[in-house]
Amino acid sequence: MTTDATALSDTIRRIDDWTLTRSDGLVPARSVHGPQPVIELSWCDWDPALWEAQWNYATELHVHGAPGDRHFLRFDGMHSRIGVSVDGHDLGERDAGFLPVEYELGPVDGAVRIDARVDGRWLPIPPMGSPLGSADIDFHLPAGMHRPVWLLRTPNLRVAEVRVDSAIRDGHVAIDIDAELDWAEPVGPATVRADVIDGAGAVVVSTERELVPTGRSGRASVALVPDPVKLQLWDVDAPVLYDVVVSVRSATGSSHRCVKRTGFRTVEWERDGFRLNGVRHFLIGLNRHELFPYVGFAASDRSAREDARILKEDLGVSLVRTSHYPPTPAFLDACDELGLLVFEEVPGWQYAGTVLRDQTYPDSPWHPVPDEDIDPTFRAAHIDQVRRMILRDRHRPSVVLWGLFLNESRAFTPGLWDEVRRLAASLDSRPTSGATRFRIGGHQTSDFDSAIDDRGNLVWPFDVFGYNNYQWDEDDEQVFLPAPPYPYLIAEAVGQYPAFSTHFNSAVDGHTQHAQALHHAAAIDRAAAIDGAAGIVNWVAFDYQTSLGRLWGATSEQPQGHRVKAAGVGDVFRILKPGAAPYRALVAPEKRLVIAPAFLWDWHSTGQPDGPPTRAAIASNCDLLELRLDGKLIQTLVPSFDEYPHSMRPLFFADFSTIHRMHGRPDELQIDGYIGDEHRATVRLSADPSRDLFHFRADDEVIANDGIDTTRLQFGVVDAFGNPRAWRDGLVSFEVEPTARLIGDNPFDGRGTGSSGAVWLAAVQQTDRRPSSTRVVAKHPDHDACELVVMFTPQPD
Repeated sequence: MTTDATALSDTIRRIDDWTLTRSDGLVPARSVHGPQPVIELSWCDWDPALWEAQWNYATELHVHGAPGDRHFLRFDGMHSRIGVSVDGHDLGERDAGFLPVEYELGPVDGAVRIDARVDGRWLPIPPMGSPLGSADIDFHLPAGMHRPVWLLRTPNLRVAEVRVDSAIRDGHVAIDIDAELDWAEPVGPATVRADVIDGAGAVVVSTERELVPTGRSGRASVALVPDPVKLQLWDVDAPVLYDVVVSVRSATGSSHRCVKRTGFRTVEWERDGFRLNGVRHFLIGLNRHELFPYVGFAASDRSAREDARILKEDLGVSLVRTSHYPPTPAFLDACDELGLLVFEEVPGWQYAGTVLRDQTYPDSPWHPVPDEDIDPTFRAAHIDQVRRMILRDRHRPSVVLWGLFLNESRAFTPGLWDEVRRLAASLDSRPTSGATRFRIGGHQTSDFDSAIDDRGNLVWPFDVFGYNNYQWDEDDEQVFLPAPPYPYLIAEAVGQYPAFSTHFNSAVDGHTQHAQALHHAAAIDRAAAIDGAAGIVNWVAFDYQTSLGRLWGATSEQPQGHRVKAAGVGDVFRILKPGAAPYRALVAPEKRLVIAPAFLWDWHSTGQPDGPPTRAAIASNCDLLELRLDGKLIQTLVPSFDEYPHSMRPLFFADFSTIHRMHGRPDELQIDGYIGDEHRATVRLSADPSRDLFHFRADDEVIANDGIDTTRLQFGVVDAFGNPRAWRDGLVSFEVEPTARLIGDNPFDGRGTGSSGAVWLAAVQQTDRRPSSTRVVAKHPDHDACELVVMFTPQPD
């Protein structure tokens, strides 16, 4: 069995069933199955006070042990600090968070009790630490078991870690493999072998060496260098993967192996841009938070993988930044498989362990902060997180940049930066970066002057300069700065533009929703005009839960509103907004033709009583568009290269001014797309609300019956052709058969979302080895009920 593309041991068992208690007894004990937060969550209105406490997960297992066996507990993600005991024996505390921690259990055989104490309080470790508490970070951190827990059994001599480096010379790949082996008891001579295996299971190259371990226990590093071999390179359009299998076999016959799934490619970040396998790419990407409705960071692997698919296939982006922490391995597995590039970031948000959140000293915010002014606990945790992130993910071909700078930190901590930079270089060859901001605020532009040292040099400690560009002029136009003297990536832009004040949600008026698409399209075009810029990663893919900043639904009586920041081109349910249109058109025409209106075709709703904008944007990868109104050709459109001269896919613009002057209101708009002279695609939209339908669908027809796998059930009101209809409030209720478990609000109050939304479905855990199914019914007060069926299939042992 493999996890995060790595087979770690001969025997691996996921521990799913726990009893969860709050340590002070204020919350009744409950049974939990698989990863989930310590409290039940809705899709909004999260309150950190409810999870900021100490908790305990307890379980009892029967462990079979034989002479020479070693047993380990691995926690893939627990927020945030954990302490583990086995049968009352304390194994110590570790800072866990978004990265795995492992405990060796010692000799065990028979029934054992495991207690995992989870400290969900605000702690002095990244991304937390600010003295102002959870209100001072721009994403929520619900405590709990985010990711699976594993019981591993290995022989005495095991492969503990593998590093794979490569160089490409004359069309051949030279692979350097370093294997870390360890043992707990004396062991004799052993053979260490490395095989590189292609997707068909064939060994393409191999090598082996003899090892003579010394000492009663210890650790040894073994270099394995197979002959250079001609391999297919990993690329964004052809993500070819190989397994590097390192095995060790002792003279007594015991064996152990570690499998790293990887790909071979070259990455260059230079002053003139980014190159993959020697080919220059202008990177267009989005930031992504991993928070999900109802479960926080504890979404299923299927949900995480679906995020990667949406980004690559539905939105057409080439790069995702994992703001502001390492994501679940399942997400990165999908990125490796899909060819989606990753800027992976260490946990952190503005606070750098200094006395104040934004540590300032005389003259400049970049005056050096002495090491003694950095909280030693915070510093040690940050360094450890850098180490664990790189060790976990350095085999991944999709990861092309390490983000080591604590996001937007304004504290100049040269000692800390130097240490993590040197640490990263010792562990991996990828370049390093981060994302910073200087002198920002209301209507002002800026340059990089506040990052200039006394000698006139730009102070930046990493390989690639990442800049969060939230600059605008007095006319609320975005301003993009020339590239600094470093390889340059715009790591954030747009967001709640302008002035961090706009809510791009499904309940806001249609003209504001349309404006989001214009802002994103303009940002992509202006970034592409910057000489030497590697690309732009706009803020943000999906809305997310937070208590900081200007929030959706905020009023003077309820200043934090729904505690959701509606800056995404998709909402928290991963439903794409009109603002996603410029990204949807990035998909190559040979893969799928796209016609994506950035407006809502509606003349009857309170959110758009006067209809769509007079000048309405359409994104498409077609060459030409024809518009027909109730069957009559009214306009022929071509891409607006004059407005977007640097864009691969400029917007098209329809002129609806004559329609606005009509006495009656039209119903059907048809948009036909052409490649050359050939008609290739059609989109139809209806403005007639009497033809609207209630739509209910599952992302997947079949999921596992383990009680942990899930599928999204998306619902909403649509027009006669299936296009989303906004501003249709209503209480949506669900009926679910006993074989399934609904994850989400039931009923779902659609007043804040226009009745669009989603819940998730899991099987009630089954031991039956036969497939089964469940029926789910969704009801909306103004429309006919809908039902769907999801199959559950047993998983192999």
